[in-house]
Amino acid sequence: MISRPREAARAGRTSNYLRILPGFISAYIHRGLEWASRAHFEAMLRDPKAQTHMWAAAALVEKFEPHLYEVVP
Repeated sequence: MISRPREAARAGRTSNYLRILPGFISAYIHRGLEWASRAHFEAMLRDPKAQTHMWAAAALVEKFEPHLYEVVP
């Protein structure tokens, strides 16, 4: 969740406006993902089994850049 009320309110207003525009599908705000540490995330990136899963996901999109983030509801 967004911890600052002003930013949360602004995000809600933006999302509500975008929803009425023609062609709108979705919009998300992102924030750091829940890994215990950056070191854990980087270890996952080096793990051969994890790489297999990530490259399978990458094949589904035009651009794939693993980063630490999560979708904020």
